[in-house]
Amino acid sequence: MDRFRQAPLRHGLERMPAPLLTTQDMRLLTAQDRDPFLSHLLRLGPKGRYYRFSMTQTDDMIRAYVAQTFQPANVYIGFFDQTILRGVVEIHCMDNVCQKAELAFSIELGYRGKGLGAQLFTAALAEARHLSSAATSLLIVGGRAAPSLPRANEPLHSLPNADFRQRLGEIGGTSQAVLENDELMELLLPLIRSDFKAIETWGSCCPVLQNTAIWAIGAALDKESHLARLHDWQQASLVGATVHEIASAGHFCIHSHRDLYLAQVGQALAHWQRP
Repeated sequence: MDRFRQAPLRHGLERMPAPLLTTQDMRLLTAQDRDPFLSHLLRLGPKGRYYRFSMTQTDDMIRAYVAQTFQPANVYIGFFDQTILRGVVEIHCMDNVCQKAELAFSIELGYRGKGLGAQLFTAALAEARHLSSAATSLLIVGGRAAPSLPRANEPLHSLPNADFRQRLGEIGGTSQAVLENDELMELLLPLIRSDFKAIETWGSCCPVLQNTAIWAIGAALDKESHLARLHDWQQASLVGATVHEIASAGHFCIHSHRDLYLAQVGQALAHWQRP
């Protein structure tokens, strides 16, 4: 609700020349408002009902309609005078991301001709824009600062073999038994070095994501992905990003703090799959 109350002011509502109405009079309606919504529609006269439904509506027809309202695909914004609902705009989304929608207005007789319809339209437009920009996919990022930032760690891929093996042991993620096995490391070092080279020489040139939410997980003891280096992920998506830091963890916290890491992934999925 707080998000909605602020949104119209960012979309031109402050320029409306109707001081009678303020954003505090408007809010999103929920299923708990079904009875006030029914009373509002029943107060509409024949002309008001025709304006709303484009046809004559009896009281029983309105009751049947209201019983089917507040479906997940629809959004309702109401204007209240004191505690009485006097005007409503309904947003009926025609697809699952609300790229297309139909609007329906109902305004009681004493409130017409005062700019209420224009304000409801402005509020509906702001809400529809928010809905259409909602995430349709989720990117979970672990141990990586935002692509707009330079890397914090010194390049490792060009180090001599001995120094490279030492640094692999310091950053974790590779078993000590593997690091101490000369024959195995002779086989693996070229592959590991190629991975580091690809990461360390990759250019940060990714576009801003349109409909993808980002959930970035970092580690407090990792120079590359501590909290201060995660915030710029919010600039990488129009939908925005959520950032989390795992305390007392290093770069390979997916191993050392497996349960906490998986809990973050579960929280990200639960947050994204909102109703």
